[in-house]
Amino acid sequence: MEYIYYKDAKGNFGDDLNAWLWPQFFGPHDPSSPHAFVGIGSILAHDSPLFRSLNGRRKIVFGTGVRPGYKSFSFDGDWDVRFLRGRCPPIISVTSTLISPTRRMRWGFRRTTSASHPPQKNIE
Repeated sequence: MEYIYYKDAKGNFGDDLNAWLWPQFFGPHDPSSPHAFVGIGSILAHDSPLFRSLNGRRKIVFGTGVRPGYKSFSFDGDWDVRFLRGRCPPIISVTSTLISPTRRMRWGFRRTTSASHPPQKNIE
């Protein structure tokens, strides 16, 4: 899985946590994976260079925030939004195929460590 997050040369605890945390659960960083995991940070912005090479790939949003100053953000069918962090702008456009309470969660990831984690529940 490829992990997408902001990397600050000066460092930032939340952003830097991505490189350590997600591989503990989902395995090593793999840029050739069809899945892009968008983790901790307020990086959702239409003009973000972080997403330029991800066209046509499944982007899993897991606790990511919308970049401050954006009045809207839209997700197309390539985005799999699990949850957003922080205040959402007044207009977030999400197609019905992305978030559905009747859809079963199917990630296909395996846990690669014995670290404790919250129990996973399926959405039926």
